[in-house]
Amino acid sequence: MTLSDERIQEIAVQAGLRCREELSREASRLVWTPPTCVIASAIRQAVTESHAWRPIETAPKDGTEILGWREDAGTLVIRWTSANEFLTESELEGMSEEDEFKEDWFYADFVCGGRLEGSEAPTLWTHLPAPLPQPPETPK
Repeated sequence: MTLSDERIQEIAVQAGLRCREELSREASRLVWTPPTCVIASAIRQAVTESHAWRPIETAPKDGTEILGWREDAGTLVIRWTSANEFLTESELEGMSEEDEFKEDWFYADFVCGGRLEGSEAPTLWTHLPAPLPQPPETPK
């Protein structure tokens, strides 16, 4: 059984939840009655599927940051966007208007970023993992 994103969202709304991470936490706290077992199983499967590697053609193209994978580069944080969305005016200087506004996969790391096109384009993607909880405050 495969759940669509719409079905995952529907389950979340019915359970009063807002995101897949909450679904994952909620699945471990459900009371185990037969109907609840089915829902919990569906939630667990949806969460597991949401972090599986998928073909890049199925990735969101709305600017969402995701993990991309390419055999020669490994895992990259990527998003579908255009250069004009994140480069400074001086970085855009000399770039053709076509290149400036062309949407493509872009990566970013701590040092630089760049367009991933043609043979450099990622082949797989998955969602970014949920943020870690805030660490407890350390006494001063």
